[in-house]
Amino acid sequence: MTPTSDPKRITAETVKAAVRDAKEGGQYDLTDPQCPGLQLRVRGGAVTWAVRARLFGTQRRWIVGGPEIKPDIARDRAGEVKGWCRRDQDPKRLVTQFVTGISIAHQLRVSGERPPPSWCWQQAVDKFMEHIKDHRTTGTLTTTHARWEASAVWTRRSGTR
Repeated sequence: MTPTSDPKRITAETVKAAVRDAKEGGQYDLTDPQCPGLQLRVRGGAVTWAVRARLFGTQRRWIVGGPEIKPDIARDRAGEVKGWCRRDQDPKRLVTQFVTGISIAHQLRVSGERPPPSWCWQQAVDKFMEHIKDHRTTGTLTTTHARWEASAVWTRRSGTR
């Protein structure tokens, strides 16, 4: 096989050839032209699918499967990992799900982590008004605040919430 400069599409045949090369001691990376950041890595007698993406300003690499994974599935997994990174979410649990089959929900249950507490009504209103103040014109803030106050007065008078 040829190193990363080869612009050919990675196919099932390419993966089979990479497995043969790995047994012979080959070391190289094949970058998939269809999915930027996805690489078929041949290292230390093993073949893996790896995704390179930037998370919190740092370039990172995650292993999303071995040679048994079809190229199309590896591309889908790479897209999911990159999507998580774009949303500033660590895809560690997603990758664990890919590699082990253990669902993210089960990983969370077993780890004992709790989701962040939800906001009470007043906190939500305060955050919304803060957002309006930071991202809208002064007139919008005044109008929104007036509507909010009118709504709050009406709610108190009618006794509904």
